[in-house]
Amino acid sequence: MTCSKWVLLVDDEPMILSLLSRTLTDAGYLIKTAESGEQALEIAGTCEFDFMITDCLMRGMSGPELAEAFL
Repeated sequence: MTCSKWVLLVDDEPMILSLLSRTLTDAGYLIKTAESGEQALEIAGTCEFDFMITDCLMRGMSGPELAEAFL
């Protein structure tokens, strides 16, 4: 599979980020990671991505709050 989609992964668990990042990279996606909703917003302000995968329950900003910030 050849793919050049940028994915923003957001999770406060480093092990989950690592697993998802490796899996999606192997599938041909380009990955950016963030360990918090706040960090994800900073990254989104400096680069574009095609879609985001986020944990719902995180310390600080939750996944739904992060998604709402993009509306």
